[in-house]
Amino acid sequence: MAKINTVTVDVENNIYPAYGFFFQVNFLDISSSDLNTRFQSVNGISKTSKSKKIANGGYNDYEYKLPINASYKDITLKRGIIKSNSDNSKNIIHWLENLGFSDNGVRKSRIKTIPVEVILLNPDKNSFNDNDPKQIQKWSFYHCYPTSVVISEFNSQKSDIAIETLTLAYSNYIRTVL
Repeated sequence: MAKINTVTVDVENNIYPAYGFFFQVNFLDISSSDLNTRFQSVNGISKTSKSKKIANGGYNDYEYKLPINASYKDITLKRGIIKSNSDNSKNIIHWLENLGFSDNGVRKSRIKTIPVEVILLNPDKNSFNDNDPKQIQKWSFYHCYPTSVVISEFNSQKSDIAIETLTLAYSNYIRTVL
């Protein structure tokens, strides 16, 4: 008889798998204050290692695989188009729409990169009433810049929310358990 894998949940000591629906995204250094925005989804957090094969000098039976560098997949962020007219919202929209290049409509040769944080939050019953919910883990992405901005279809036959999909490239990330 096959054994069924189960997950042990210890609610008293907070030992259980984290839910993926309660998170926030922070755009740092984009304006005078850090911009905390809500997104529908974050996808593509990924790190892979590449390796190089080295033949053994005296033996032809095997070879060594040595790690040479890590590569990172672009992250994709999806959210409903926001109606806010705050300066912070205008700054992030300006940065995204110009793919990190522009300043007042004049294209510069230098991309403005910023750090971005994705923070997984604890959705316990007290967190929804608290303005500062408990953070579980944080992914800090460095040297981020937008590579694409895609706006969903506008259709008068449907009552769908207008969604924008943002793709960000980055150089590396650090995962922190809080």
